[in-house]
Amino acid sequence: GSKARGVRVTDVARGSVAWQLGLRARDIIVAVNRAEVSDFKEFTEALKESSHATVLAVKRGDEDVRIVLP
Repeated sequence: GSKARGVRVTDVARGSVAWQLGLRARDIIVAVNRAEVSDFKEFTEALKESSHATVLAVKRGDEDVRIVLP
């Protein structure tokens, strides 16, 4: 299949904030607040620009998942 562009989550500690919010290892973060991100630098810049609740668009296998960061 085609490889999704974005930021691959390599590990999430069980019980961590990221885990509690729903992020899992092997997730691929493809957008922050609807702005596509293709690498870690774009991802961190998009997070810095976010001034309110942040929505991550995540590809999990064949599933599209939305994760809201408070």
